[in-house]
Amino acid sequence: MQTVINWIGTGLGVVMDFCYSICGNYGLAIILFTLLSKIILLPLSIWVHYNGLKMVRMMPKINWLHVNHYGDRDAISEGQAKLYKEEK
Repeated sequence: MQTVINWIGTGLGVVMDFCYSICGNYGLAIILFTLLSKIILLPLSIWVHYNGLKMVRMMPKINWLHVNHYGDRDAISEGQAKLYKEEK
């Protein structure tokens, strides 16, 4: 775990050093670093929000399963698995 953290920290340090070499000012380098990280993480953020919306749309069906199969965990699990496969 420590090696992964060191690897990520080293990569972010290189990016921050690059931002500082462009600006020459730590304040502007931090702003540039923040903008770069937001741009890089934008596709992941969109994907997470899209999947969150899909889960919100599925909640009434999941709640219906819980009400109709109260106490039968196997039926609830099977119904949820089927619903997840339908929604991908």
